Amino acid sequence: MRSSGEATGASVIGSMDVAHTFDDLVEMQQAADEAHAQVLELRDRYGRPTEAPWSQE
Repeated sequence: MRSSGEATGASVIGSMDVAHTFDDLVEMQQAADEAHAQVLELRDRYGRPTEAPWSQE
């Protein structure tokens, strides 16, 4: 029997849902890999964020 405070499906830690299947983990890793590739592409295109001094605006 579950207590009234017990979550069903994915567990929740703070406000972050925890994946409960291998397929969920694979999907999350693929999304992270795509985001990381985009960051590297933007860094190559525009340089590191701290490379140029900040504007006065």
